[in-house]
Amino acid sequence: MDDINRTECCCPWSSIGSGPTPDAVKILKLDLRAGTPVGTSLIDAHAGGVGVMESVAVPDPEAKGFLSMGLLLAIWLYLAANCSFQVSGAHFGQAMAPEYWLTEGGQSATVALLDYIIENLVASPRLANRAASQNISVFELLNKILESMAQDLNSPFLAALTEDIHVLPDFHGNRSPIADPKAKGVVCGLTLDTSEKQLALLYLATLQGIAHGTRHIVEHCNAHGHR
Repeated sequence: MDDINRTECCCPWSSIGSGPTPDAVKILKLDLRAGTPVGTSLIDAHAGGVGVMESVAVPDPEAKGFLSMGLLLAIWLYLAANCSFQVSGAHFGQAMAPEYWLTEGGQSATVALLDYIIENLVASPRLANRAASQNISVFELLNKILESMAQDLNSPFLAALTEDIHVLPDFHGNRSPIADPKAKGVVCGLTLDTSEKQLALLYLATLQGIAHGTRHIVEHCNAHGHR
């Protein structure tokens, strides 16, 4: 790859130079033959987005737009190169697909937030022991507790269980669409209840807060030109 201009920017999926040289194969101990075509790399989130994009039929190539969510609940919007679009997030030309702009926004540390909520309540050790004794994950056990509570309380739907408890999930700032790293999280509706049921409710409220955060991003995008 000695012939590559290191200041050159390559589009996704494009071939890099003429492939690895014999020296590169030997020094890096690559399991490749010299000259094997090598494509431009993508970060994990973008690679996942490309995989999802290729699995979804897009009827209108001139107005290509679609949504993908990963572990960071990042949102990728693929827009025609001549589109005008404003949203709090990062904008990259041809970062995932040739001739398309990538507008990326999302919520950071959502998985870490769920772990924080679950692991920092008094009921957490008891819950973990119960899950281990049943050979299931803590999340599966929490879901079972919530389903049982919905039946016992004759709740019209499971989400109604959290009518008195709410979570603003900006514990690690707000990445999108407000773009405020100093934003703080909020839990409203706490009591002295330390039961596993209360932990399950807080878990559900956190999930709902994350989901509403994603909705906030989508609605913000729609209000600024994306449909």
